[in-house]
Amino acid sequence: MKIFLSILFAFLVIQLHAQDTTRLSLIFAGDIMGHDSQIAAAYDPIKKRYDYSNCFRFVKPYLAGADLAIGNLELTFAGRPYKGYPQFSSPDALGVTLKDIGFDVLVTSNNHCVDRGRKGLERTIAVLDSLSIPHTGTFVDTVSRMNDYPLMVRKNGFVIAVLNYTYGTNGLPVTRPNIVNRLDTAIMRKDLKKACELKPDAIIVFTHWGAEYQSLPSKGQKDLADFCFRHGAKIVIGAHPHVIQPIEWRKQKDQLVAYSLGNFISGQRKRYTDGGSMVYLELEKVAYAADSSATSIDSAGYALEWVYRTADAKKHYYIIPVEKGEKDSVQFIADVSSRDAFKIFARDSRQLFSKYNVGVGEIRLDNIRQFAPSDSVACNTHILKRTQEKIAILTSDDVRLFLSTFNNACGNHVEFKEWSNELLFTVLHQHTLDFLSVLQDTDAMLNTVLILQELSSPISDKISIDDLLSRIDPLDASLKYKNVIRESLLKAREQKKN
Repeated sequence: MKIFLSILFAFLVIQLHAQDTTRLSLIFAGDIMGHDSQIAAAYDPIKKRYDYSNCFRFVKPYLAGADLAIGNLELTFAGRPYKGYPQFSSPDALGVTLKDIGFDVLVTSNNHCVDRGRKGLERTIAVLDSLSIPHTGTFVDTVSRMNDYPLMVRKNGFVIAVLNYTYGTNGLPVTRPNIVNRLDTAIMRKDLKKACELKPDAIIVFTHWGAEYQSLPSKGQKDLADFCFRHGAKIVIGAHPHVIQPIEWRKQKDQLVAYSLGNFISGQRKRYTDGGSMVYLELEKVAYAADSSATSIDSAGYALEWVYRTADAKKHYYIIPVEKGEKDSVQFIADVSSRDAFKIFARDSRQLFSKYNVGVGEIRLDNIRQFAPSDSVACNTHILKRTQEKIAILTSDDVRLFLSTFNNACGNHVEFKEWSNELLFTVLHQHTLDFLSVLQDTDAMLNTVLILQELSSPISDKISIDDLLSRIDPLDASLKYKNVIRESLLKAREQKKN
């Protein structure tokens, strides 16, 4: 227990320095497809060019709002002739739009990456490079893989390692010297080892796996996710099934896996395939020293998005965030049959996630930036919330040792004065009193409160006893207990003055 308290103490003292705690928001999107109907819808016959901007107009604020947006590019930019399934090649204009709407990284290793052979693979890489979109998963040759893999992404003081693999390429050969990362555990083990040696703040593995159109992950997917976690990955994001699959946040191990995010944009219209989920999470990094830090997943949630194809002659595509579509479906979706399909997708998706998700609920993307790093008030509020969660697991036997250590370490620091009372009295009193409320022994309750008052008093003299007692009100403590506590605290304070 002493070891635990030491760790908890270190966590609290470090988190009190807001400038030493940084955050990174990430959003992951599913399969970016380019079917024939999408290519046709993007063509402007008047301007005689392709334009995908309207397709993404409603989802752009969410991607651009995250610090890091990553998606699965399941097509090639192989040039003309443009074609959808089964061997995809989309206009370069799609890449321009993906850059414009906020994608920071695209992964390219999937079963369609060699649809147009060597030319398609290399031209896709060239187009992404020309747009300055970092990418990984496919490589021109061995030298480029050695130099650029894992992909190291640097943002907001974080260093993130991104790896990407596919189960196969639809039987199409990979032409030398090109390389496509495959789901080979021997190779993946070496890659993950290299990634760990580079000491990133987090390792993210994108896997193209599983059976198409299956709503639950296979044993093979689960085993492979566990393999990645055992070898250092913190986040595993899956693709390929073209339908959503459950998301698990394994909080005890600080790991998250999304087995499949479904289709971010595609021409598929059958039930379950006409949309997907975006996973939003925030990483929190606490710096102990210049060369020492710890990064953890601080929050995670999903947001649904549905692909709408208009019923008019233009047959345009739009990605509709479900939260927006539900506010005013008539505004976003013109025809009744499409509104019905939208509702079915939302219902199906929520039923699946409510049954099988672990620790990941639906979020409102309008609120995802509520803890912006530049907002010191929000940052302190967030730190306070996280501190409360840590202290809530203490028992009464731990209180004296913890408070003594905490008080001695930070009681005289000037920078804590502005909100040390808020920290101590909201967290220590209110949340420590949570377990006092279940104590049957009056003396145990009284003694623990006295310990709290005694040890926190050096930096809390301005807090009145009535204020302290008000913290007990929500616990429905009896009047008798309050009177005893009041008399004892008054006596303790008088003794302290003398």
